[in-house]
Amino acid sequence: MVLVPLSDPIWDRLYGPYGIANVQRALTSLCESWSDEIAKPLFWDNLQHQETLYPVTYVAVPWIWKTVQETDQDTCLEAFFFLSHFVTCAVNPSLSSNGHLKSAEKYNGLSLTRNEHFEDWLPEANWLTQADMTVLGQLEQWVDKHIEEIALRCAYVGATFKGHEASYLYSGYVALHLTETFANALGLWTDDFQYDEIFELHGPETDRDYQSAAKLRRFVNPENKLLRMFLQTYAEGGKQGYFAGNDDQLKLPLDDYVKVIHQVDNERQQPDSDRRQLMSLEQLTEGVREKVAGGGIEESVKFDMGGDGVIFLQGSDVSNDDGDADCTIKISAEDLADLLSGELNPTSAFMGGKMQVEGDMSVAMKLGSIV
Repeated sequence: MVLVPLSDPIWDRLYGPYGIANVQRALTSLCESWSDEIAKPLFWDNLQHQETLYPVTYVAVPWIWKTVQETDQDTCLEAFFFLSHFVTCAVNPSLSSNGHLKSAEKYNGLSLTRNEHFEDWLPEANWLTQADMTVLGQLEQWVDKHIEEIALRCAYVGATFKGHEASYLYSGYVALHLTETFANALGLWTDDFQYDEIFELHGPETDRDYQSAAKLRRFVNPENKLLRMFLQTYAEGGKQGYFAGNDDQLKLPLDDYVKVIHQVDNERQQPDSDRRQLMSLEQLTEGVREKVAGGGIEESVKFDMGGDGVIFLQGSDVSNDDGDADCTIKISAEDLADLLSGELNPTSAFMGGKMQVEGDMSVAMKLGSIV
């Protein structure tokens, strides 16, 4: 991890939206003890401005990421909202002060060309040095390595929310993997635009647009009915052709269209008569044992299947002992079988509410790469 020491002189040259601020002091306080009173002005005033990021943002984010690994998730929720916003902004192009795209940026606000940091509103004594470009280059590599993990962790947190705020936590994942048209539509929905306005401005234009909505919907908490309804409306609208060409006009009145979507949703929730028979506890245990035979993870994990029993694993040791674990995963026997067979993706299982995680979330993420 690239952690620039908080006492390093570079902090005196790391500018944000309002020049040089004492960001390192706020970071020091957060590392010692989390406080939303300190975090909110740091995140939303000093590290970004109108979706533009700055060199100080990229030096601060590894510290923020480190802190959330060491802090209870519910305590530092504000950090996940900021980190998701950070990912969203980082992958969008940045404009220089004269309105032109910066030429040497892979990520918004992180140019590795020194003269692109020469801002008229900064004293020359505070301009970044050529040596500082090496540090920024290391931070670019850090973002390359961690941006996917950050977006995914924020989305995991989003799966626990039932309202509009969940969409903010998904925004980083959406920016990385889904289409810009859909991302814009989701942003309008988050800002309480009416459906007809959303479809007129950013209705699906290609297959990938409605597929984006369908993909995200699979991850959303089943109890988040408003967001799931919007995503299905958007996805089915593109798929069924309820939008006409580039005009994105509804072919049906919106109220009638929503009735169609409800009908489709209800049909999909009908039981499948061909559902295969559940695997036994012994079969599931053997399936887990095969997955970790080549080496598991150091921490202990317990799959809690309620009345169907438990599976406890640590390293390559697997049993049905019901003991305390670093991470407990509550899941049905049927969904665990799908997880082991590859029919169910771990991320989809969590975001779709089929799997609840108690304890250390980072352990669950490690396990996801094995199972």
